[in-house]
Amino acid sequence: MKRVLFVIVFGLAGTAVLLALGKWQLDRLSWKQAILHEIDSKISAQPVDIPQQPTILNARYLPVEAKGQLLPNTIRVLVSQKRIGAGYRLISAFETDGRRVLLDRGFIKVDALLPSSISKNVSVLGNLHWPDEIDGYTPPPRSEKKYLVCP
Repeated sequence: MKRVLFVIVFGLAGTAVLLALGKWQLDRLSWKQAILHEIDSKISAQPVDIPQQPTILNARYLPVEAKGQLLPNTIRVLVSQKRIGAGYRLISAFETDGRRVLLDRGFIKVDALLPSSISKNVSVLGNLHWPDEIDGYTPPPRSEKKYLVCP
């Protein structure tokens, strides 16, 4: 009798745990879908000028349009993309209205020719985004140090 009671209690406890995990997964799914809907609505909005004081809270994914000048130095970041392989993300400084922002110019394959640096006025349409590579183990920035960008 004790053995049967133990199996019944263990089975009910296991069923309760599995039901709780299933409910948690459904709650998590609706939470993620709400976040994706919010991002999609922000991305598809009409583009505006870059705000004077953009922050991650008020301008993340904000569609912007700007006219300015691409500066000649370009950073190549080695990355890999599914079904394409290894390549570079091209990051350039973009100067507009006396301010500089980093402009992600896209992905090219490793063996592709680098596009020429455009140092004339260009119009850019895109979305603002902040990098999210910072975690609890990342040290704070050292603003007193000067860093150089290689051409």
